[in-house]
Amino acid sequence: MAMGRKISVQRTGNRTRYPFFRSLKLKIILLVVAILVCVELAVLVWSVAIYRYERLERHMSQDMLVADAIAIIRPWPFDVAAPEVQNLLMQARSGGMIVRSEDAEWTVGRIFARSQIEDTFNLDDPPSIATKVIDALDLIFNGGQRQIVLFQNSPVRPGWVVEAFTTDEELRRQTLRHAIDMAVVSVLITLLLGWTLVLTLDELIVKPLGRIAREVTAFHADPEDESTDHPPSGRTDEIGDLEKAVDEMRTEVRRSLRQQTRLATLGAAVSRVNHDLRNMLSTAVLLSDSLEHSQDPDVRRVAPRLIDSLERATRLCIDVLRFARDEKPRMVETDFSLLRLAQEVDDATPPPRARPIQLYLEIAGDLVVHGDRDQMFRVLQNMIRNAYEALADRPDSWVRLRARRGDSQQVWIDVCDNGPGVSDGTLQWLFHPFRTKEKLGGSGLGLAIVREIMRAHGGEIELLETGPGGTTFRLKLPQREPALQRMGQRENAA
Repeated sequence: MAMGRKISVQRTGNRTRYPFFRSLKLKIILLVVAILVCVELAVLVWSVAIYRYERLERHMSQDMLVADAIAIIRPWPFDVAAPEVQNLLMQARSGGMIVRSEDAEWTVGRIFARSQIEDTFNLDDPPSIATKVIDALDLIFNGGQRQIVLFQNSPVRPGWVVEAFTTDEELRRQTLRHAIDMAVVSVLITLLLGWTLVLTLDELIVKPLGRIAREVTAFHADPEDESTDHPPSGRTDEIGDLEKAVDEMRTEVRRSLRQQTRLATLGAAVSRVNHDLRNMLSTAVLLSDSLEHSQDPDVRRVAPRLIDSLERATRLCIDVLRFARDEKPRMVETDFSLLRLAQEVDDATPPPRARPIQLYLEIAGDLVVHGDRDQMFRVLQNMIRNAYEALADRPDSWVRLRARRGDSQQVWIDVCDNGPGVSDGTLQWLFHPFRTKEKLGGSGLGLAIVREIMRAHGGEIELLETGPGGTTFRLKLPQREPALQRMGQRENAA
């Protein structure tokens, strides 16, 4: 059976060391070397091509000077064996030349047969750089003994054309030597520049990323250990942004962990004292009910407020206990009438006795929804209770609960009130537990519990609007096909 290849990862303290062949540094080295080699190779080929063509031009210029000097000292016809002519021919680069003018043609040196000529170069028509490169590579790999002809119009004697007959052996030797010299220089430049780039990238990128990776790994292993933390370096580039993001992430996660630890501790503590506390509060509520029938008018006046306070304390204990347990709501989904559920919530959630509030239910009687009825009871009760508490001492207070069929197979339930609105400081923490500060005596769990239940249904709660004129929350409850079919049937029947 084939076995997968295992790669060892060494850990030293809080540091993680990867094998060099897996490291980011090796990848950067290979990338830098590959780029520099490609660039230097392109420069080398281009340099060799230019060098070869310049050598051809120098070759032809030297031969033209010799032909012009011969024409000056020995007018045609002349004796090729003359000492002056032989001395000038020794200065020529080619073995032979043909000089043509409008009225004459003369030949000096050794002239190749046309059938023996393997290549011809017209220096009056410079080739493209691509052709120069191809010719240079062909010279290096295939040249050495080929017979070639160079021809060009004389720049000083109009009408003269000079043809130079030579071999490419010397040209190949010089071009090859130039290529070797350039290759050595390119290798040195590649090593120097590559090492400089690698060191620079290592300092600017690899080491900072390695340090961030080690810190994240150590944080993952032990989030509470702050010994490996380093403050951001203050860089203003992407690395600096990453350092700031990691530092903020650590801070937020540790804050959340501390909060979760406190919640767990709180849950354990509340679980131990909840039973006795609820019994004491229930007894206090029963005793306070008798105060409403007291003969003393002052006692009867303060009794409703006392009862409200005791009921809020009881609800606070229950909400904290349920949330601290961090239990996912157990869903028992059925189809039920939303209006009937809202009426039950209204009966079970009276407004504070000291400040009467009108509740309006704008829900169609035949609106059937699908979900967990008990959980949705908690949702509506929390929303209405929060609205009641937001309307403290506000004249002509009202709460409106309206529902309608929304889009994407959802039922929208809007909870509106004409209270003072949500403050700016509370908006960002609106659905976070224990963070709201709108009212005294509240647990800060109402909206957090509502969001948890709505998400368990696959829905959501959102704040539509808030301000001095009131606040509106929207509950989005997804509907299954049976409930939607019944809703459609009722609408068609209507």
